[in-house]
Parts: sequence; structure tokens; C-alpha cells
Amino acid sequence: MGHAELRAVPDVVNYVWTDPRSGLKVDNRVRAMQAAKGTWDCLCSMYAPQMGSSQWASLRPALKEIFRKESYDERVEALCRLSGNPQVDYQEVCRRMVSVHEGVFAKAAALHLSRVLDLCSDLPWAR
Repeated sequence: MGHAELRAVPDVVNYVWTDPRSGLKVDNRVRAMQAAKGTWDCLCSMYAPQMGSSQWASLRPALKEIFRKESYDERVEALCRLSGNPQVDYQEVCRRMVSVHEGVFAKAAALHLSRVLDLCSDLPWAR
């Protein structure tokens, strides 16, 4: 089932919403921080193992503030400033990340899809 069918917007970083399946409140700012920490850990392990939790601790408050901004453009601008290079081309960074990690993403997406299809196998329309 897609997000539109659930009338949910789970991909907006500063959105707080109620999951209609469970009735639970979901705060995407919390999820964004978890994703940022996971990304930090992954990138540090690959490119800068000497960087540890103290650097993350100093970034965390700034990221929390950025993820609370309403405007996507303001969030991108703030992330560029936080990077130490306000002139960085955010779209270029995204393109480079995709080119380096798209294989991992494709594998994760395929695994997710197979799990979803497995979960839906008992539904009437799945037969």
C-alpha cells in the first residue's frame, strides 16, 4: 500500500503525522535524526574512522534545528552552511552519493519489495 492510499506524508522531514494503520503519532524529525546518525556512522566508518561520537554530539543540535525548518530550501541552505561550504551544490552531492551507493540502495529496495509482496500474498487481490 502506498503513502497516498494511507493519506500519509511520511517523507517530509519535519512532518508529524498519524499512521492510519496503527493510530500512532510519527514524528519525522525523530526519524530524520536517526537517519542522519546512521548516515554519519556509515560515512565515518568508510572515510574517517577516527571521527567519533564527540563530533556527532556537536552536530546533533544544529541538525535538530535544521530539521525543524518548514522550508525545504531553507533546510538545504542550512545544511550547506553546516557543511562548512555554503557554496556546495546540494544536487551535485546527491548525484555523487547516488552514483557511489545506488547498488546498495537497489539491493535494499529489492529486499523491501520482496518482503512487502510476501506480506501481501494472503490478500484477495494478490492471488
